[in-house]
Amino acid sequence: MLHREIRQGRGPATEVAMAGPMTHMLISQVASDPTVVTTLDPKLQDILIDRQRFLLLGSVGPDLPAVVDALTSDHVSDRMHDGNLPTRVPTNTTIRELYRKLKAGPIDTAVLAFLLGYEAHCDADRFVHPIVNAISGGDMMVHRHAETVQDAAVFYDYTQQDIKTSDYLSWLALCEEQPRELAAVFAAWQPIVDKYYGQHSCRVWFDSYKTAFTIAREIKYHAGWSYPRVLQIADADLRRFYSRVPLPVSNTTGHFYKDVFQRAVSYIAQLWQQIYLRLIDPADNDILDLCDDGDLNDGRNVRTGQTFYLWR
Repeated sequence: MLHREIRQGRGPATEVAMAGPMTHMLISQVASDPTVVTTLDPKLQDILIDRQRFLLLGSVGPDLPAVVDALTSDHVSDRMHDGNLPTRVPTNTTIRELYRKLKAGPIDTAVLAFLLGYEAHCDADRFVHPIVNAISGGDMMVHRHAETVQDAAVFYDYTQQDIKTSDYLSWLALCEEQPRELAAVFAAWQPIVDKYYGQHSCRVWFDSYKTAFTIAREIKYHAGWSYPRVLQIADADLRRFYSRVPLPVSNTTGHFYKDVFQRAVSYIAQLWQQIYLRLIDPADNDILDLCDDGDLNDGRNVRTGQTFYLWR
């Protein structure tokens, strides 16, 4: 069971060199942890535990094309995130299409876990990015540094381990230990990719992300940079980016772990429950009201322009 292994920091010691995937995976990790969230339907809880590797895979789903994008002229990951690109696809497209496939039956539990992880990624971006943007003022170097500090501090607060000496991303490789289930995820996702994003292989995205993500992203964004140990983070940076962050309501400040991360975990767990109950309901239904089209870079609803409603 991955919860115990992650809390104990197992895995070979290696420096990790990219902000972002840690927090996404950890949000899904914590939201599926039965010692933290006790309100999920028991059958859903069992699925999330049994298929946890595919939940984590889904939690980095919109970022999976990033390595191939960095090495080519593709911009698929940008199109999965940005609300302003002329070639964009609504960010809830993959979620709704996978839901329709599962609704038509039978329900493949690996695909369901991937869907819920993918949804968690989208809402986590919409939840966290308004705060990071408020801190950075649009400066991408500050934005990335803020995410670096937040990733390192959140990971430490939950695991009592440093990301710098973890090998958290290696958990994605565990998907290959269940080849039938991994093939089912790709079989469900690939037609959606073909229809909306063109001829790109989600298997190639997975392999590239798994084996070369940190190197490719470091070359593109963070040459010479890696996560700091938490005790090495300057007090001023911890205050600015973690312990006293601006919240997008009432001009107040809050603690990133308690007021942002834990709130995101709670919201995502509730949303998983709603999606699951609607999925097993024999009535014909959709989840558009649960998963709307949002700009993952700034958290705004693309149609209305309003910030993610939990911050209104």
